[in-house]
Amino acid sequence: FSCTALSVLSLSLLLAFALVFISTTSSHSSAEAASFNAEVLAQWPFLNFTFTSAFQASRYFETGRWMNVMPAGVKMNSRGDVFISIPRWKTGVPATLCKLVFVNGPNSPLCSPYPSWQWNTVGTVESLQSVLGFEIDTNDNIWILDQGKINGAPALPGSIKLVVWDTINNIHLRTAVIPSSLADPALSFMNDIVLDELSQVAYLTDS
Repeated sequence: FSCTALSVLSLSLLLAFALVFISTTSSHSSAEAASFNAEVLAQWPFLNFTFTSAFQASRYFETGRWMNVMPAGVKMNSRGDVFISIPRWKTGVPATLCKLVFVNGPNSPLCSPYPSWQWNTVGTVESLQSVLGFEIDTNDNIWILDQGKINGAPALPGSIKLVVWDTINNIHLRTAVIPSSLADPALSFMNDIVLDELSQVAYLTDS
């Protein structure tokens, strides 16, 4: 796999158990260690989505699916767009990769499936099935590592993959399917991805 650069952001994000985003900035001096100033960017009691219909939204809450939705990874591109991964380790997760949309202020952000609802379709191996690790390079391309496995079931052939999108122009750049000889459909756990700009290599961890 090739890459362009490591993601270097002046603003980093941390996700707390209470689903609170915190921005951290550091300052250094010869006499002091780094100091951190925290600012809450967003917080909410549960994750809600930009559903396409009232029926879809009501089913999400009435069936208790919202309790299966747990945010995992969080990244920001240079434009300030915030992306989160939501692994489908249980059933009923509407979308496994989202961009936060702040339509009603910082206390009620919505998850907009990224890059679209179609690209988050369960059972379609070309679409995103279950994303945990992802990275954004300095060209604002998002590198998405798809575990392919939903609710612990073996991954369908072709669903374990690396997908690259241009987040600025919203263009699909490439998909690299990871063969079963490298990632066992039942036993693999594609965990994370690290991009090395100098070597132009993407490192993947399978735990």
